[in-house]
Order: sequence, then C-alpha cells, then structure tokens
Amino acid sequence: MGNPASMQYVRTFMPFTLIGALLLPGCSSLTMPEVDWQHGAKRAVVEKMYSQTELRSDNVSPCLKNVPESERVLGQYAEVSHWEGRSRRWKSAKVADGLTVGAGDEVEINPFTCGTDAVPVITKVLRHPDSQR
Repeated sequence: MGNPASMQYVRTFMPFTLIGALLLPGCSSLTMPEVDWQHGAKRAVVEKMYSQTELRSDNVSPCLKNVPESERVLGQYAEVSHWEGRSRRWKSAKVADGLTVGAGDEVEINPFTCGTDAVPVITKVLRHPDSQR
C-alpha cells in the first residue's frame, strides 16, 4: 500500500496543513485602503512634520516655494517619501484640513505632482504605525 514511514509523516503533518489552509483566507482581510490611482494619487509615508520656524524660512523645499509664506504658516505641512520605481523620493505636502497625521503614517497624497499652482495634499491616512492613535 505505501511506505509506513510516509504514512506516519502524513498523519503527523496533515492536521497542521489543514489548519494553515483554513487560516490563510483570513489574511486577505488585512488589506490596505485603496488609493485613488485614477486621479493621480500616490501612497507615501510621512517622514516629518514641518515646524512653523521651518515654514517661515527661505530655505524651504522647492515645492513649498510656490506657496506664499503667509499661506504656508496657516497650514500644516509634512515631508513625505514615496517609491518611484526602485528609488525613494521625498517631497513636501500640505495636510488637508481636519486631518491628523504624524511621522510614520502611511498616507495618500493627491495630486501627486508638485507644480507652480499646486502642492501635493495629504488627503487620507491609510495606516498609523501603531493603532493607539
């Protein structure tokens, strides 16, 4: 019929295999919220929040130079990083009104590009590094 040693192996490890197969679909429920890719959004990580002193400085990022200082100091801005191919890129983004973010948060930025008339805006928090927040 079969090798007795192989039958012992099947009897020993089959329950663990079945339990693993039953638990595996539970992992699919741990998905991240969707990012609005169709409208130019991108997933990013908040690296740091800019202080008011940094926002008043003339030495701000090129993206923030497009925003008048009087408008910069009224809002909250963060430095975010994202992947572009195999390279990690950093840029400044405005935090949307009513949103609370901190370093380490995974966020959605939209629009993704930084132009003369637009600064990327953090529109959604996708995940906090700890669920205590």
